[in-house]
Amino acid sequence: MPYDAPASPAGILLLRVFFDHELAAVLAAAHLLGGSSARNRVQRLAVRVAEATRATPLLRRELLALHRLLALDGVEDPEGDAAGYFSSIDPADPRVHEICRLSEAFSNLLDSLDDREVLPSRRAAA
Repeated sequence: MPYDAPASPAGILLLRVFFDHELAAVLAAAHLLGGSSARNRVQRLAVRVAEATRATPLLRRELLALHRLLALDGVEDPEGDAAGYFSSIDPADPRVHEICRLSEAFSNLLDSLDDREVLPSRRAAA
């Protein structure tokens, strides 16, 4: 795939629909899991998605970073910031269910984008 390959129109459209419908929930989850810096990063990502005409390396990197945040990657590292945010969440908090729902929905979306060659395979990036 070329470095700055045109994104499939369907892939960009799917991203826009996701962010249009889930932005408030994703922003809240990002803030809970990573504080104001994570929330601001998601806000910038939403703007990039809204303006995207192709899947740039920056867009791809930010989509994968959001996926890692929602999937709780890094919470097992006691030295990392993610562990601190994660440990402050009560497992009975209803927002936990919302984070799980968002993580699954976003993961499914990225899987469909992998199939459309908008994103390189997340397995290859790991």
